[in-house]
Amino acid sequence: MIQPHLLDDFLKRARGGDRQAVDQLLAVLRPHLEQLARRYADPDCPGESTADLVQEAALRVWQKLDQFRGGDDAEQTTAMFQEWVKQLVAHLGLDRQRAHQAQRRGPSQPVLRLEASGGAIDPAASGPTPSANAGLEEQAERIRAALEALPEATDREIVRLCFFDGLSLRQIAERLALSYDKVRERYHRSLKVLERELGGLL
Repeated sequence: MIQPHLLDDFLKRARGGDRQAVDQLLAVLRPHLEQLARRYADPDCPGESTADLVQEAALRVWQKLDQFRGGDDAEQTTAMFQEWVKQLVAHLGLDRQRAHQAQRRGPSQPVLRLEASGGAIDPAASGPTPSANAGLEEQAERIRAALEALPEATDREIVRLCFFDGLSLRQIAERLALSYDKVRERYHRSLKVLERELGGLL
């Protein structure tokens, strides 16, 4: 992984808004992310699925870094950070596996559309509170505005398919009739733009 005193320094600077520290942290973290991501690789395309999960995990670490709280010293902080990253990758990896399995199975019964049910089905009122919904809507508006900052429609579509539809870069490449390498190049380029636009979102 990384020496505790270096990690502690990177974390403090990164949480303070030092973008260079964030880049350094993600760079040294990448081998660890790759090791964790291999456990959740798609057997059909292990290399590409691992790379996709690493990229998604790195983005999620960057987005949620201010939520991480360290320990009493550098060693404890390092141990807690490793466990935090491990849980984050596991959550993303299991979500991807479930989505992949669901795509293979498909619905076992016809999907009942609410608008066709005549109002007979009432969803349980256990969703987010109105204030939470307002916050999510505000974030969604910022994300939509950031997507509009991408200069090319293809780039906007790649990001949308990845983050809103949950498709892998390989699936996006097939859908848009582009090469995997081209989609990946556009994806990474777009993330840099979005990072600038959404730096204070989370």
